Amino acid sequence: MLNNARTPWVALTWSALLSVATAACDTSDPPDPIIGSWESKERVGAEYNELEIGDDLEGEATIYFFVGDAGYFADFDVVADPEGGGDYELEFDCIGGCNDLSFKAECELDGDELECEARGDWESYEFEWELQS
Repeated sequence: MLNNARTPWVALTWSALLSVATAACDTSDPPDPIIGSWESKERVGAEYNELEIGDDLEGEATIYFFVGDAGYFADFDVVADPEGGGDYELEFDCIGGCNDLSFKAECELDGDELECEARGDWESYEFEWELQS
């Protein structure tokens, strides 16, 4: 009879130990810090640029710009390629008949700020982003 009284306690204790051990051995990687919604630090005209990076490191962006006095915007599909140490290469592929606006940028992530230097026609454009909560 004594064995029967201890058996549920032993089973419960073993179950609790397995739960703690399983939680301590969680091997899933933390989410990449570039994942989230980003907004440009400064307005472009009356708008903020927007960048959204999903769990698969792909997303979308809307970028506003001027040619002379005329304001424009373009939508992009974006792919982020981690290069280590907070560095990323972002590839911006313009959506629609605007392939000549597509570009790549080298970016550095520092906490909630992302600073990018673009290549090509966007070389003089300032890309500074802030993570939105």
